[in-house]
Amino acid sequence: MKVTEFISESTPKWLPFQDSSRLYTTEHDVAMHGYGTSPLRGTTASLYDRVQRRWYQLNIDTSPDNGDPESWLTKILLHYIHEQSHCNVITITNGHAKLSLKPNVGRPIRPPVISSSSLPIADYHDVVNKTYYDMSVDTCLWNGVKYMYKQLEFDEDIPRLQREVRCRERLHSVLQPESLSPHGICPISALVVDGKPPRLCGFLMPDVGSPLIRVPTGALGASHLMSLLETLKCLRAAGVVHGDICERNVCVDAQSIHLIDFGELAPDYINDIVATGKLFERIGDRLPFQERGRIGQAAIVLVNREDLDGALSILSSQD
Repeated sequence: MKVTEFISESTPKWLPFQDSSRLYTTEHDVAMHGYGTSPLRGTTASLYDRVQRRWYQLNIDTSPDNGDPESWLTKILLHYIHEQSHCNVITITNGHAKLSLKPNVGRPIRPPVISSSSLPIADYHDVVNKTYYDMSVDTCLWNGVKYMYKQLEFDEDIPRLQREVRCRERLHSVLQPESLSPHGICPISALVVDGKPPRLCGFLMPDVGSPLIRVPTGALGASHLMSLLETLKCLRAAGVVHGDICERNVCVDAQSIHLIDFGELAPDYINDIVATGKLFERIGDRLPFQERGRIGQAAIVLVNREDLDGALSILSSQD
């Protein structure tokens, strides 16, 4: 089976401040990614707005007068970008602010070149109407169809995206010619690339519903959990470890359930079966009352015995 080839790249690339394919909103979620202060130079900080996918640089001739510089700097940044949104450098001297828009602000990324791929390829400029959804994920349109777009934002994300691709390819090699979706695995619809040679920007996925953390009580049942266990059997047969089965990475849409985010192993992760048993323990009180006993028993079997078939037998039994 043809596999995706990633070639490391040293040429830096900065996220554009104004992306013509993005729908910007008035929401902000700012995090500090670099900070320094001195008596002579004052304070310099690099901040990233996760909702807007924008980098900012703050230069202030004073130092914070409290123990929380991130809150202090974030408050200053939000004040000025609410007044003038088209700027990414704010320099404050003697209480007077100079606002400007400069290239190459923030942290560059070095996306790998995609030399060949088993997956479809989408051009970055054809992915439009990108709108913030969560963390590095946007909703978007490609060829007139709605997708979820997982964007490469930081160099440390590169190995995670590569692992996502390789896990899907391994699963495809075992399940061919079937699609991954019927097995409860969110597929990658296309890799998104830009330029020549084509450099990885992210990838597209279908919208497979809401993560468990957002699913309301009453919308989840034992049938969903049985489907998740069947998905684990597919992973085990393919020799693939998901690495972080939790409320964020299990999505529910009506009666279907899908695993997303195969990017990395969570800290202190034992294995997928134990993680699923612990997930059952955490969400048991969100299921119908009459099913909670079975869910609890199945969780014990998964955590203590790592027995998928035993847990499935318990969940399929009728009280």
